[in-house]
Amino acid sequence: MIIIVDGIDKVGKTTLCKLLSKEFGLNISKDDTRYFGSHSNIDINTEKDNTFVNLIEQGCLDNVVFDRFHMTEYVYSKVERGKENKYMLDIDERLSKQDVIMILVFPVDINWSSRMHGSDLSPYQKEFEMFYKNSKIKKKYRCTHVTYDVVLNQIKREI
Repeated sequence: MIIIVDGIDKVGKTTLCKLLSKEFGLNISKDDTRYFGSHSNIDINTEKDNTFVNLIEQGCLDNVVFDRFHMTEYVYSKVERGKENKYMLDIDERLSKQDVIMILVFPVDINWSSRMHGSDLSPYQKEFEMFYKNSKIKKKYRCTHVTYDVVLNQIKREI
């Protein structure tokens, strides 16, 4: 099982990943965010995500929950770097052909999340919502930290 959990900062992605890991026995791959803001590291993020997708396609990577993945690279590229990383759209297309679940965790209160983060997260949330809406991945869910149990139950019914 491959699950991707994504969304803005301070919404509970890591908490959800820990719950998914415990519930389904998944390993957690937590993305290293050191490279998101840098113009020069767009290639590093693209190659990393591409490598993971290659491993998924070859059947070499399974039982993983990703704490951030291609949506984050796309959103950070667009908002922070002013560039649309179209490679992430290709990665989304490739992932749509695999048995992948994508979960977008969204804030109950964007203003609270922004205050906790120290900057306005609404431009990021807008881009995450747009990417999620247009994603080709078939199994996708939206939740807040309040509705984790609903998503866990939906996933249990699917497997």
